[in-house]
Amino acid sequence: MLFSLHPNRLATLLCLLLPATLWAAEPGAMAEDKGHVYQWNKFADDLYALHLRQIADRPIRKEETLGGYAGRPAFYRQVKFFAADSGRLLSVVQREVEQPDNIHSIAVFRHDEQGRVLRDYSTTFLPDYRNAPVQTLVFLHHYPQGVHAFRSFDASGEVLYERCEGSFDDQPVFISLDIDEIEEARGERYREQSGIMTEPAYLHCFTGLSETADAVLPPR
Repeated sequence: MLFSLHPNRLATLLCLLLPATLWAAEPGAMAEDKGHVYQWNKFADDLYALHLRQIADRPIRKEETLGGYAGRPAFYRQVKFFAADSGRLLSVVQREVEQPDNIHSIAVFRHDEQGRVLRDYSTTFLPDYRNAPVQTLVFLHHYPQGVHAFRSFDASGEVLYERCEGSFDDQPVFISLDIDEIEEARGERYREQSGIMTEPAYLHCFTGLSETADAVLPPR
């Protein structure tokens, strides 16, 4: 259910459902890694600045709701920002209700000339531990004929996941690789020129999609 074939809905859901995963995180898990803390906090600051640039000097439509968690049902106020002319979702900002200066989560969507999500960014803080975001995500999207592919990274540039869905050569395509599977598949490709990354469907999906996030970090 999380993954829809419609690319805009896919990217939106991926980011908006992030807070549901927060409770599995270890409080203070990044407290000892000051470089990591700085890098991920800077990512959050840069992402908010990108949000402000993207909504500046253009007609915007907003949708506002309250959301939260078990025992804290109205923890954050969520505002969705849409381009008034096209209806494209530009960003989603969640702020703590009791401390509205605190951003709880933010997602920003960048579109191509056809209105498709080209890349999107998100970051989320834990409700009670704010030394750094608990999660940062960068998605790069790719639309070869008949398929929608994407690859995700964190703010440190580490690849996390990749997926492709659609139809290729008159056959359904569904590829889903997590971080460990990606590492294993890359090893097979480089050592033996074999494995899923050498198969025609995979090559159709991911050829031309960057294997790093270098070109899109900081958020832009």
